[in-house]
Amino acid sequence: MKPRPPDFIERLEVFAIERLSEPEHYNSSAVAGLFSADPRTVRKWMKELVAMCPNDYLRRFRMEVAAVLLRGALDVALRDVCHAVGLQETDKFCHRFKSYFGMMPLAYRNLYREENFSRVYVLRGGLCFTLSRNNFKIRVLRGGGN
Repeated sequence: MKPRPPDFIERLEVFAIERLSEPEHYNSSAVAGLFSADPRTVRKWMKELVAMCPNDYLRRFRMEVAAVLLRGALDVALRDVCHAVGLQETDKFCHRFKSYFGMMPLAYRNLYREENFSRVYVLRGGLCFTLSRNNFKIRVLRGGGN
């Protein structure tokens, strides 16, 4: 079996970030191609590192991004958050969000309704969110934040 690259998770997350607003068309073969490895090998690496398959990990990553957007961009429409993380159907997004966070997206957002802020979040893989109450921008920081 091919050895796992030391930056495996970081590269996987950059892969997800670069396709964040695209519909979920990736699969284990697409992820394996990123590492020039067999899909079974990539699934084994994922199970060892995070105890889930690549698709489940990438779906969870999208939901984590959605949670950040819901917390920070309070006046942005739910459908815009949904589209920002690559889901086209709001119902499917709501169902998936609830399965990850135990509540519907708007209930989650309402927990943060009292805060009025503008913030910048930087997550794994250099994903940067600039959030205000009614807007958000997503970009990938590369080369020391440039």
